[in-house]
Amino acid sequence: MAKLKFSKKKQDELIKKFGHIPTQEEVFQKIIESQERLADALKGAWETRPDDPEVEKQLLEVGGRAGKLRKELQKMIEQKTHI
Repeated sequence: MAKLKFSKKKQDELIKKFGHIPTQEEVFQKIIESQERLADALKGAWETRPDDPEVEKQLLEVGGRAGKLRKELQKMIEQKTHI
């Protein structure tokens, strides 16, 4: 897997935050975890939505965008891990 390249400043920030420079696998894992949190939040928003057609429409729209983003990220991750 390709090594990630960061500026010296970014390297210092990452080391301060994580104790090391994250690997590509760790970065992908963080992205996946973030997407899972987003999906859970949207599910909770849908389950507790008010009886308002406009809110329902917006949640469906955001959910669709989140699903599309998840698919695109998964495709990117699969491409990067098969190099």
